[in-house]
Amino acid sequence: MEATGIHREPVLREGPLGMQQLGASTQGKFKILAFAGNTAPDHIDHLHGMFHFIRLLESKSR
Repeated sequence: MEATGIHREPVLREGPLGMQQLGASTQGKFKILAFAGNTAPDHIDHLHGMFHFIRLLESKSR
């Protein structure tokens, strides 16, 4: 990712609620997941899938 200087690994997998994950960037404990979409429903999917992302944080803290 240009803004952070972190390399994005391309991935193609299904995310929560049918979202399509296109990439992941990781540096230490910092992680960015990249998903397809640029419409309002795509952004709302992130809100509806928040439980999934919170679970990712909880599983890493144990």
